[in-house]
Amino acid sequence: MRPEIKAAIEAWALDLGRIKATFGVEFPEICEPSVPPGEADRCVRGLNRVSDICAVDTGRLMALQKEILRLAASRRGSFDLFHRKNGL
Repeated sequence: MRPEIKAAIEAWALDLGRIKATFGVEFPEICEPSVPPGEADRCVRGLNRVSDICAVDTGRLMALQKEILRLAASRRGSFDLFHRKNGL
């Protein structure tokens, strides 16, 4: 996991200030996150792809995409037949 993402996720999940304000509970053994809550929230909400979080093996990704397309093509043919047969 990318270090900056790890820090943002930890800060986002451990919003100690909100927990203290809401429930009056403190965790003195846990240090305050290094990323401010607002910044952590923006960072976490901006994650869209696996590659945003960690390194991706492009060879494995391409093989996976190729297999998905192969499987989808064989199923699509059956679906198209069903679709035409039923007037959909």
